[in-house]
Amino acid sequence: MKIVYISPKYNGLYQYAKPFVQMLREKSKMNVFHLGFEDICFDNEKIYRSTTDIVDEICGIQPDLIHYNYGTYDAEQLLPYFLKEKLKKTKSILTVHSIQFDLFKKIKNTNYDIKANEFARKMDGYVFFTNYSRKILNIQNKPYCISFHPAIHGHISLKKKDEISILNNYSVNENKLFISLLGYASHWKSSIEFIKLAQEYKNTQFLIGGPFWLDKINKENHNIELGKIKNLIIIDKELNEKEILTFIRSSIGFFPYFFYKSFQGSGMLPNYLYHRRNCVVNDFEPLCEYADNTCIVDFKDYEKLKEAVDICMKKQYIKKNDKFSYNNHLKKIEGLYKRVLEG
Repeated sequence: MKIVYISPKYNGLYQYAKPFVQMLREKSKMNVFHLGFEDICFDNEKIYRSTTDIVDEICGIQPDLIHYNYGTYDAEQLLPYFLKEKLKKTKSILTVHSIQFDLFKKIKNTNYDIKANEFARKMDGYVFFTNYSRKILNIQNKPYCISFHPAIHGHISLKKKDEISILNNYSVNENKLFISLLGYASHWKSSIEFIKLAQEYKNTQFLIGGPFWLDKINKENHNIELGKIKNLIIIDKELNEKEILTFIRSSIGFFPYFFYKSFQGSGMLPNYLYHRRNCVVNDFEPLCEYADNTCIVDFKDYEKLKEAVDICMKKQYIKKNDKFSYNNHLKKIEGLYKRVLEG
């Protein structure tokens, strides 16, 4: 049995995909090939050239199944289009990240947008994070599984002295609980409530970490001098796995996620839940599906939001939920593979 697993090889999604593919190889004994772009690309000619190279490699493999796992702006979503008519017997599965396929607007290629939409809806099976996204995509009787994104840092071994070194490196007090907002500065996240709370809770550190946050914070919080908020730490870059794990283990999570047309669920939230960390989560349908035992609150009600923060600071640990383990996730994916290949 030959499986080609398609994902980017450079971003947060790759942090999930790399150990998943390794586990798939070890536990399923299938012949698994992992292919994808080495970096993000918005150049039409480079996308065509690189995609053609990957298509040639896939055709040489002649897989029984291709599992696509791409996110916003990832050129891998064009591979089904470039592979059309080339693999007659190969089945295909898509892990759905965006529930609106308009991802090529940055390169202004309408044809690519149309093709990404068309072929994303022609898969033989689907993996969804939530029922919310399954209902919106409306796949009509195709095999699928609902599998919340697992805790992608659960496999990392990290000693206490390493955690202390990382915290000290970013001037985080190793002896006090802090509040963290981690990940990319996406369209569906807001920094406004986080900054407002940091100004009010002066004795608590607030850490925000991930690419593009500084620009987003400045745009969303006019007339605020960030340098005067002494308890605010902004790390405006891609964090490595050990840094993310350290911050998760030492803090409560903050999830100011709001409705956005393509958003279906958080890849970061399961990491906090797997490590038993309490979180303040906006009362937004796809998050409520899997944020058990956390403080779910309507962020529009600032007084209620502060109450939720106070509760989390007092009760920083919650019950562990193993549905976010890689083992549980892998079993669901293998079950879907079997149904699609036998169908």
